[in-house]
Amino acid sequence: PPADQATETMNDGTLNTPFPDKPPFRFGSRTLAWVCGEYGIDAASIDRELAGFAINAKSEWSIKRIAEENDMETAALFEVIREVSLNRGQQLDVRN
Repeated sequence: PPADQATETMNDGTLNTPFPDKPPFRFGSRTLAWVCGEYGIDAASIDRELAGFAINAKSEWSIKRIAEENDMETAALFEVIREVSLNRGQQLDVRN
């Protein structure tokens, strides 16, 4: 696969697929929980981070439903989730 779609290894030894640049096929039908698991996004904090963008979301909702509930396009929601995932990857956890 191309380098941008290659699987990366996390520090704990689990595999993590990098968040894509464009929505993958059937992205809107996936639940937020699935997206978090697939791309290594912290599911416990994603609702809070989306709320920072004034987006109401629940992990069991599909991406399409989250977009509909917030009167936005699924492509716009994809971009917000992508931004959150990229920002999380660049930050160090200094709470410990």
